Amino acid sequence: MSPSDHAPPRLTLASGPGPMPAEALAALSLPLVHHTDPWFQQFYADQSQRLARLLSVPEPPVLVQAEAVVALEAAAASLVAPGDRVINIASGHYGRFFGLWLARHTDRVVTLSVRDDQVPDPRDLALLLQQYPDTTLVSMVHCETPSGTLLPIAELAAVARAAGALVLVDAVASVGGMPVSIVGDGLDVAVLGLHKCLAGPPGLTPVAISPAAWRKMAANPNAPRASILSLLDWQGADDTATPFPFTPSVLEVYALSGVLTAWEAEGTAAMIARHHRVATSTRAAAHHAGLTLFPADPATCCDAVTALRLPVGVDERSLRADIRARDGLWLAGGEGILKGAVLRIGHIGQGAVAEMAVQAVEAIVAALDRAAPDWRSRPLQVPEQASRQF
Repeated sequence: MSPSDHAPPRLTLASGPGPMPAEALAALSLPLVHHTDPWFQQFYADQSQRLARLLSVPEPPVLVQAEAVVALEAAAASLVAPGDRVINIASGHYGRFFGLWLARHTDRVVTLSVRDDQVPDPRDLALLLQQYPDTTLVSMVHCETPSGTLLPIAELAAVARAAGALVLVDAVASVGGMPVSIVGDGLDVAVLGLHKCLAGPPGLTPVAISPAAWRKMAANPNAPRASILSLLDWQGADDTATPFPFTPSVLEVYALSGVLTAWEAEGTAAMIARHHRVATSTRAAAHHAGLTLFPADPATCCDAVTALRLPVGVDERSLRADIRARDGLWLAGGEGILKGAVLRIGHIGQGAVAEMAVQAVEAIVAALDRAAPDWRSRPLQVPEQASRQF
């Protein structure tokens, strides 16, 4: 029986969050304790250190007690001082959005823009850095889930570091599902999502920070303190002798422990391989059905979502509503300038199962046949690219 709008969908195959692993659900049944209790302080420290081991970073990431958007805004506020020169790579919706936060802290933001269906060329970044040799920070989004693209962060970060700039990466949607080597790629700040490929809750966000980035934050007179946006206040919070700046989300930390247990059991390499295998099979099924990928080059597709172009005259919201009503599947639509023109199948975390993704392709084709029987012969919608430079 298909769910109504007043009941959960049978299966969520969107861009995250989605179903949590059994280990995380079980961890949520732990008794709720006060955050100053010695048991919880040690529990928090243990989870922080487990996460550091899984990420292969030398010190535990800061656990921002909020959804990833807060952590990203905190990173911009902490790293950027007035007068800093920053290059922001805007390759999609979230890259452009990050430019807004950067512009609040300096009027010297340079934007490297590319179309949403493309990824930047590291050589273009090198040219910009030659033009602006005083650049202190280069920021980018690794996996742009609204457009389904994956940036070459290793190459981009190498160019930035060679020019002496710090590197900030939004790896919210990629960690756990695509290769992310924080130390190996030379990332100074990596904002990591629990609620995407790791299948955790959306209310806790790890941020891995290099010694150089900590020094930059400490030297920034405008870096937030005594604020929800403060990263400095949480430095060393895994030390059981140090009180928390404010009440951490105890339940979210419980869930993190379950996420880490599931991660340890599967292994990083196997988890990444699973996401790639499912993404590849989804794209193959979509191609076989006559659907068109949104990324211009299939080699730039990310393994978190498959983004598809919609034919002219097909309403994305109505199509998704029909699929939910008939098949019980909740898919993702477009974001920002892609709203209405792109439909996305999420194969993230617990949803990275080939059978589920193929079900989604079949449901999309059936819904298109109902909405527009001639959809295969219609031209595809072409989203208007953003022209504003932040």
